[in-house]
Amino acid sequence: MSKLIILLSMFLMFVAPAAAQNKPVEPHDHSHMANASDESAAAKYFTDVELVNQDGKKVRFYSDVLKGKTVVTIPGCPANPYNFLGVVLQYATLGTLPKLDELGRPLFAYGRTIHEHCPRRAHFDAGRFANTFGDEGHRQGYCLYKLGCKGPMTHANCSTLAFGEVVDCWPIGIGHPCVGCTEQKVAFRIPMHTTAAIERPVPPDTYPPIHAEQGGISPVATAVAGVIGGALLGAGFVASRKIDKAEADADTPPDTKQGV
Repeated sequence: MSKLIILLSMFLMFVAPAAAQNKPVEPHDHSHMANASDESAAAKYFTDVELVNQDGKKVRFYSDVLKGKTVVTIPGCPANPYNFLGVVLQYATLGTLPKLDELGRPLFAYGRTIHEHCPRRAHFDAGRFANTFGDEGHRQGYCLYKLGCKGPMTHANCSTLAFGEVVDCWPIGIGHPCVGCTEQKVAFRIPMHTTAAIERPVPPDTYPPIHAEQGGISPVATAVAGVIGGALLGAGFVASRKIDKAEADADTPPDTKQGV
């Protein structure tokens, strides 16, 4: 199986036999087995290509190797070794797997898009972009979105966990747009310098808006405000007259007040 092991290592896919997410593995627990439709979809996703192991025996990639097992995918070009080790060490020490997304990727590494924590995000929000390679914006380290950066549609932790502990050892770090290598439907399928779609260009409704909504004042609102303002002014004038009269009465001598 040496050729198969090399293949899996190139794509950094960790196969955990009968492992349930965040649950210890039970040797005789078959509740993880997928139904027929799920198995068909899995076979189509991973393909059932014929392989030859180290003994010269022919095996099928899905039917003989992956079927009945939980597959954790660690995509990348290449994948960050710390993401791979994080999964392996958790399984080896605790017998559990980290939480996975719908594509089998660990959420601790692939739960957010690069765009969310990109070091150039401030330039994106401020509208500062590099328009061509080598222009002033590119030399100033502005956002690479207009050059085809796939960060808005790529889930990975490249910007927060340096590859091999080498700072800026990733495309955006050296001034090239992200190519989306962790996304099966993006990398080498969407042209490298085609502008990417942004899933959520502005904060959700639960966050304060970037730009406060502004509206005009209607004539009706102006009239109502005028009536209320006039009433308040009138009430204030009447109240002041009453106060003045009360003060004048207080200052008048008693005999004057009684007409004596």
